[in-house]
Amino acid sequence: MKKSFIITALLLGGILNAQETNPENTGLPERDNRTLEEKEAEKEEKMKARMEQLETMAEKGNRAAILEVGNIYLDGRGGVEVNHEQAVYWFQKGADLNSRQCQFNLAGCYVRGTGVKVDENKALKLYMTAADFGLPDANINAALILDNQQKFEKARYYFSEAADLNDSLAIKKLAHYYANGLGGDEDHKKAAGLYMKSAKAGDANAQLKIADYYNNGKGLQQSFEESMRWLMLSADNNHPEAQAKLGYCYMNGNLGVKKDSTIAFKWFSLAANANFSPAMLAIGNCYATGRAVPFDMQAAFKWYSKAAKLKNRQAIYNQGVCYARGQGVKLDNEKALEKYRLAAKASFPEAIYTMGILYLTGEIVKKDILEGIQQLQKASLLKHPEATYELGMCYFQGLGVSKNITMAKSQFRKASLLGSAEAMVQLANIYTKGGRLKEAIGMLEKAAMHKHPEGLYLLGLAYFYGNGVEKRSLKHAAHFFQEAANAGHEESFKMLKKIIEQK
Repeated sequence: MKKSFIITALLLGGILNAQETNPENTGLPERDNRTLEEKEAEKEEKMKARMEQLETMAEKGNRAAILEVGNIYLDGRGGVEVNHEQAVYWFQKGADLNSRQCQFNLAGCYVRGTGVKVDENKALKLYMTAADFGLPDANINAALILDNQQKFEKARYYFSEAADLNDSLAIKKLAHYYANGLGGDEDHKKAAGLYMKSAKAGDANAQLKIADYYNNGKGLQQSFEESMRWLMLSADNNHPEAQAKLGYCYMNGNLGVKKDSTIAFKWFSLAANANFSPAMLAIGNCYATGRAVPFDMQAAFKWYSKAAKLKNRQAIYNQGVCYARGQGVKLDNEKALEKYRLAAKASFPEAIYTMGILYLTGEIVKKDILEGIQQLQKASLLKHPEATYELGMCYFQGLGVSKNITMAKSQFRKASLLGSAEAMVQLANIYTKGGRLKEAIGMLEKAAMHKHPEGLYLLGLAYFYGNGVEKRSLKHAAHFFQEAANAGHEESFKMLKKIIEQK
């Protein structure tokens, strides 16, 4: 009973005391009748006093106070006017005392030119110091500057540090570094692992990278089903490149989907609406071939022009072809030449090759054999198969250069490895003349796989006469002659008739 009495008395005492401070006995706080100006003045006085106290502490070397004073001057907080020079002064003072946050903030001033002249190198040094002192955010900023300066080895280190702290940008950048061997060896397995983290977090670009890895079997075990799944996810996340690639899959029946040009066109349209120029080019090609839409060269030219405005090299070249042929637009050789040159200047191999042929033949330009050869050499360096073959023919015929069969064969070999069926046939002829019949047959078989009419015809002759093959076979000969005849090869028709007569 005594204990509860004491508690009750204390509570009553509290109530009585409260009543004594309020004459009206309302139990409410006393009203503040000061004007707004008076309240603001008091607030300003308190802020001023606090700022004076902070500056006093800062002058004595208190790092927390130094940082706070610098931030106040940087942002103009607490009634203090913005003063970037003062902010830099205090951040520098803190940086000299190894305050990692001051180092970080000062680096930002050098990046933006806030209170100081822009100085990327000073910013980098401060970010690296702050990062080495353990400030997480400094790692990614240091890495990005190093990346911009192409100091890839150091950039890889700081991206790695930031990625370990689950920085999403660092994870994507580090994946790119591993995928392309920047700052160290390529490591597609590590790249795929990092891209997978970003992909699972919903990053559309990373999802596309994972689709590519599953498609080519780099870094991940090849799986067309998984490739399509991730490609779909990326496309559904409105990634235009993924949408365009999905369009190509449906157009060509890749990654396990059935050919469907209508669906392909829909995906191309989505990507084109996002200003993705390869999709615009694809739509132009649909109109030029009549796939998914009615054949319409005017519409094709329109889409090529849209893509060309976005500096798509092939679209610019296709414009040139349209002008040269008068397809979808009025024939205009000058404009054709202008477009070819523009695409060639942008290092589009087909355009460079075309310029080479034009100079060799004198078509729509003044004939210039040496200039033509130079253009073919440029295209050949870009691994254009037909340019490499034509360069070989220049050496073979002594056109603009000294005749050199060894150099010709070298160019033909390069061209054949790049897929030129013409070069394969030319090598076969050279091998045949040299008595190397088995090698000749090997080249003709490769040319036949490319459905090259002359290659098919010559392979048919080999089987008809039994030259270079295991045994003579009219059945095989007829097959190859028929293939060549289907492609319009006239001599093959004669040989087919000859086989029929022998039977």
